[in-house]
Amino acid sequence: MSRTLHRQERAKRANERAQRRRDLLAQAEQVRTDLARTARDCAMFAFGPGDEPRAERLDAHLARLEAAHAALRLAHIVLTEDNPAHLDTLPDELQAALGRWKRASEGWWEARLIWRLRLQITVDPTTNRLSLTLVLRPFGPYYYRHWRQEGTQHTQYLGRKRPDDYPEDQEVLELPPPEPVAPGSALGQEAIALAERLAVRYNTTEDIAQRQRVLRVLRAAGRRVERRVQQQPSGTSCK
Repeated sequence: MSRTLHRQERAKRANERAQRRRDLLAQAEQVRTDLARTARDCAMFAFGPGDEPRAERLDAHLARLEAAHAALRLAHIVLTEDNPAHLDTLPDELQAALGRWKRASEGWWEARLIWRLRLQITVDPTTNRLSLTLVLRPFGPYYYRHWRQEGTQHTQYLGRKRPDDYPEDQEVLELPPPEPVAPGSALGQEAIALAERLAVRYNTTEDIAQRQRVLRVLRAAGRRVERRVQQQPSGTSCK
C-alpha cells in the first residue's frame, strides 16, 4: 500500500514539473512573439526616413537615439550570449544614455559670455614703454542649464568647463577680442586721467624699483578706474 502511494506521489510531482515546463515554454514563446514584434517596429523606425525634430529638440532627439542604440546592443548580447559577464559596461552605458535623454527632454542649454570693463596695461618689451587702454573684455563661456518644473523655470549654473552631455550640434562660443571703450561720465574720465599720469611717471623714470612701485600703484588705480566707469549714469554707453 505504501509503495503504491509513493509511486502515485512521484507520478503527481512528475506531472506537475512537466506542466510547469509547458507553462514556462508557453510564456517564453509569448515573450519571443512580443520580442519579434518589437524588433520589427525598431527595424521599421531604423530604416525609415524618420521625423526631423524642432531645432531646440535636436539634443533630446540625439540622446533618445543613443539610448535606443545602447538598449539594442544590450538586448543583442542578452539574446545571443548565455553569460551575463559578456554584458561588460553596456548596462552602465545604457543608464548614462537614459540620463542624458531625460535631462535633454526636460530643459535646454545656454553658453553665455560676460563682458566686463578692464584697464588693460601693456608694457612694450622692446621700448619698455607702458600704455593704457580701457576695454570691454569677454569672460566665459559660462554654461547654464534651464528647465521647467511644475510651471516654474529653473536655472543651474555649471561653470566654465563644457559639460560632458552638452549637445554636439549646439554652437560653442569662442572668446572675441576685447573692445576698446571710452568712459561716458566725468567720474570715469577723472579716474582715467589719474591712471594716465601714473603711466607718464612710469615712462619717464629709469629706476627699475621705482617703475615696479608705480606699476603696483597703477594696477590698484586700474581697479578704481573700472569701478568708476561702471558707476556712470544709466543710459550712458561705454562704447
